[in-house]
Amino acid sequence: PPRRLRTALIKGRANYLCLRRLAQLIDQTQYDLLRQELRVFAGILCWAARTADGDLDTLTGGTGVDPSMAAQLSSRAEECAGHACSFHRRCFVQKARERALRADLIVANHALVFTEMAATSPIALPRHAQVVFDEAHNLEEAATRFFSVEVSPSRLGTFTRRLAAGHGKRRRGLLERVRRRLAGGALGAGGPHRAAIEEAIDEAARAADTLRKDGTALFRALQCLLPAGGEATRFAFAPDPADPQAPPPAPTAAWRAVRETQAAFRETGAALAAGFRHLIDLIGESQDGELNLLAEETSDISGALQSLTQMLGDLDFVLAGQDAGHVFWVQRAHGPEPLAEAWAAPLQVGPQLARHLYETRRSVILCSATLSVGGQFAYIGERLGLNLVEPARLRTCIAPSPFDYVRQCRLLVPAYLPDPTDPDRSYVTELAALLCQVGTALDGRTLALFTSYDMLRQCARLAGPALEATGIRLLVQGESGSRDLILRTFRKGERHVLLGTHSFWEGVDVVGDALSCVIVARLPFASPGDPVLSARCEQLEQEGKSAFRALALPAAVLRLRQGFGRLIRHRGDRGLVVIADTRILSKNYGGIFRRSLPSPVLDCPDTAAFLSQVA
Repeated sequence: PPRRLRTALIKGRANYLCLRRLAQLIDQTQYDLLRQELRVFAGILCWAARTADGDLDTLTGGTGVDPSMAAQLSSRAEECAGHACSFHRRCFVQKARERALRADLIVANHALVFTEMAATSPIALPRHAQVVFDEAHNLEEAATRFFSVEVSPSRLGTFTRRLAAGHGKRRRGLLERVRRRLAGGALGAGGPHRAAIEEAIDEAARAADTLRKDGTALFRALQCLLPAGGEATRFAFAPDPADPQAPPPAPTAAWRAVRETQAAFRETGAALAAGFRHLIDLIGESQDGELNLLAEETSDISGALQSLTQMLGDLDFVLAGQDAGHVFWVQRAHGPEPLAEAWAAPLQVGPQLARHLYETRRSVILCSATLSVGGQFAYIGERLGLNLVEPARLRTCIAPSPFDYVRQCRLLVPAYLPDPTDPDRSYVTELAALLCQVGTALDGRTLALFTSYDMLRQCARLAGPALEATGIRLLVQGESGSRDLILRTFRKGERHVLLGTHSFWEGVDVVGDALSCVIVARLPFASPGDPVLSARCEQLEQEGKSAFRALALPAAVLRLRQGFGRLIRHRGDRGLVVIADTRILSKNYGGIFRRSLPSPVLDCPDTAAFLSQVA
């Protein structure tokens, strides 16, 4: 008989529970977990005893544990003790890798494939000649995100809390754990190196605290670079291509403050790195050559040193702003304090994909319901570097849809609505009225897709009371719970109207009567204020191309097709798609959108004509 196909699902290391970190958390419970934390911790322990694969997604999704808590338990390459770890034989990461080695077919996410692509030797995936990318329309965004570099208050805070947190009896973290191991006799009753190690721990703790303060000063200085009311601003210090010999402009007062705080941060970081090395040397000298009782702690300190070195290097790279292949920007950081974070992202990912992926595999298959624009692959081919591949290797195919869209779906455009870009017209008010009309007529069962949170919130505020007066509940992204909770509630089909933005345009699968209408509030053009998009547009214009035609328009077409696809998920589904943006009729580019959709547009000249189609 034919051999059964062996399959394996593998994710990035950070998706798996680290048993050693869980053990460390258990060790800390007697010191620093509050009563409410203990209840959460009990749930984690019950899950850890049951889980077969250690996938933290099942912890956060199935038990309600906060993702930030789960992150404290995740496996990290820089902290991995390898064979020195007492949990090595039970390691979930190792088990996943072993399953992958035995498998004929491996399912992985985009980020893991990029991790392997950037490595000089296999890390988690065995060597493979073929790779299939599903949802390949997201490949450029996923690659851009993966190869981006970020230095932020959250990254620094995660690092410093890992070293030391809390006060008094509630002190915790790596340095405190080493201190407690010493007190527990890791060096005997009075090892000759104990005093020196404790002094080195104190110095490292002080340096970590100073690094946190210096980092806060740096992120506050970065915030001063933002324009009044702005969320992000780009910067670059590369020589002007038109005049490479021209001296750079004099730095502004804000940039001088950034450079001063950057220098202080770098100096403190270098001192902390030296302290880590000194601590590692002291522990090494104190241990028996045959038995290192602090082997795992030493591995953790080495991991912290690696993380610190990487962060300092990333900071220098980003704030130098000189790599012509990257876009650099500062953006407002989340949190109560007025702080900002610094980013760098590649202008193009196509050349990297061509060099490290397409050229190193026998075959690469990219599949998605939304790869073509107007029946052509030119846009996605250029964005993903397929234009750099030998033409004889390329094959394209547009498979027919299994759905009869003309029979299953009506596509309506309420032509009487004002242009959503006209500041003098009451578009949001009329859109909210339309939302109420559709929601009432269909007894809920409506998903409205927005391109901005501001418009979503305005519509929720205007439409909510009227809908709820008729017994229809409004589910609002960011207000009605997590994305998963909102979707679970919506799928019950109990008279709901769901308002969502970016993440709801795709990956939403509601089969049957629970979803009868999808409303697209605006054509989904990306925000022109996005630093990466604006830099890529500038690059296209410098090459003599129209950034709108070459980038903004085709990207919006693919996004609209994704939103349209939320409605029909099964051959038995029926319903309406409403595009509440008259530009699809009035603008010369509207025809490109219309030709890319699988249903003909029904133009509704007034409210009566529109409601007659909805009923």
